Amino acid sequence: RSEALGGGGAEAGGEEAPRTCLILPGSRGSEITRLLPVFREAVEIMARRTPAFRFVLPTVPRQAEHVREMVRDWPVNVEVLVGTPAKWQAFAEADVAMAASGTVILELGLCSIPVVSNYKADWLIRMMHKRIRIWTANLPNLIADYVIVPEYFNESIRPGALARWMERLALDTPERRAMIDGFDTVWDVMRTDVPPGERAAEVVLETMAAKAARL
Repeated sequence: RSEALGGGGAEAGGEEAPRTCLILPGSRGSEITRLLPVFREAVEIMARRTPAFRFVLPTVPRQAEHVREMVRDWPVNVEVLVGTPAKWQAFAEADVAMAASGTVILELGLCSIPVVSNYKADWLIRMMHKRIRIWTANLPNLIADYVIVPEYFNESIRPGALARWMERLALDTPERRAMIDGFDTVWDVMRTDVPPGERAAEVVLETMAAKAARL
């Protein structure tokens, strides 16, 4: 997977092959409403700096209308795909992703798709922020016990930084190779006789318990 992705480079005639960037703002309406405007800014920056990008936004059926309405006036073309089969097809074609924090980060990691995680909390989570003691919100980081996926929260999400991450991670760069190596580590940890989903849950619970004991 890591060899197949990010290697589009030059096609016949020397033209740059478009690189596919997934936009994954989550599956809840409020989450989509909070994140998509930030993702839009990042996409606009990317389009100005590196035109050779294709933007694909997989979503669930119940949010399709909401998503289409939000991207309708974007100055950059975004392909909105609906449903699970379309999502996995998009994953198969993807070079890089900007995504809402959640289980999709692990899904992307297990597909060796470099990603930057983003989370914009609602008012209740913001109030509880100081009580949240876990060091990362991402499963690949928890499973490997080190930072593989960069993550940004609330006001720390900068469209300019996100755009530059996408540019670097879509190419054969040290950042991309390091992240894919990290995803290989996640696979190694999860490669047991226990079904992957169960093993992932076990690792997360073990890690959280160990961290809590040291705090």
